[in-house]
Amino acid sequence: MDEIDIGKISVGQNAAVSADAYPGLIFQGKIVRIAPEAKIEENVTLFDVIIEVENKEGKLKSGMNTSIDISIIEKENVLLLPTIAFQSPEQNKGKQREYTVMVKRNNNFIPLRIELGLENFKSAEVLSGVKEGDIIGIPITSRLKDSNDKREERIRSTRSFGTGS
Repeated sequence: MDEIDIGKISVGQNAAVSADAYPGLIFQGKIVRIAPEAKIEENVTLFDVIIEVENKEGKLKSGMNTSIDISIIEKENVLLLPTIAFQSPEQNKGKQREYTVMVKRNNNFIPLRIELGLENFKSAEVLSGVKEGDIIGIPITSRLKDSNDKREERIRSTRSFGTGS
């Protein structure tokens, strides 16, 4: 695991393992060891992480290519919006997590300020500003797509987890 992500995991966390040989089949596991010393491969600092996987049917074999998803945070009953719906960030009141979205009210779309919580590359938790059932307008213009692409790249450059979910 890349050193950027190593601080986000710990022994005992659950992991979902999928093997290229069995598309759609998920094997459940737990992190049992994180190497105390890094190794460097092609100028990238990596740590070995050992995951004990339930393999009752013996389908997983040594050397198989797999993908691993480790949940860092889980929340239930949250309102999510696609990140492409966000307009430019608001600078009001010094809050860094405020954006504007277009919400349908009386057959018109009006801008409303929202406050965000957790997010990944595709969606974000809405803490305030809109509610379940609101109709959100997603502008389709190249300018907004470029803005969203830049935003996603900025997020990816600071956090590399969440790409599989």
